[in-house]
Amino acid sequence: GTGFEDITRNNIPQMLKCGDWDIVTIQQASGYSWRPESYRPCGDFVVKTIRDLAPGAEIVMQQTWSYAVGEKRLDSWGITQDEMYEKLRCAYRDFALIHGLRVIPMGDAVQEWRKRLPVKGIGSSFLFYLSRISSYLSKENDVVNFFKRKAQK
Repeated sequence: GTGFEDITRNNIPQMLKCGDWDIVTIQQASGYSWRPESYRPCGDFVVKTIRDLAPGAEIVMQQTWSYAVGEKRLDSWGITQDEMYEKLRCAYRDFALIHGLRVIPMGDAVQEWRKRLPVKGIGSSFLFYLSRISSYLSKENDVVNFFKRKAQK
């Protein structure tokens, strides 16, 4: 086990205090990720809390990806899949710059993958498969690129 089995998922401050963390990842909920105003002030508090409770940890943002073409929420927000992607990309970048954080560019990887799909405009019925594929992309992106850059520092 990890030694943290008795700490519930809802007690993040306790978990941060109990460990000697190298990296702590944070991310904005996907439905809010394209709205830059949703990152602050709560995100500032999260970063401060992590820095206070796990001062040796590097805080890294895990970028989310935009919803699939045809997702009803895009229509209700009056934006396209590409617009959601561009907005969330800028929101992550800006928040990370304010706090000096690196970003794991998962949304960028998914967007690039979408460009290479032989069939365009895959709708929300494909979301289940996107979660499986994003898991693969995330592993490739996180492990190969992220730690490679860390080792080069």
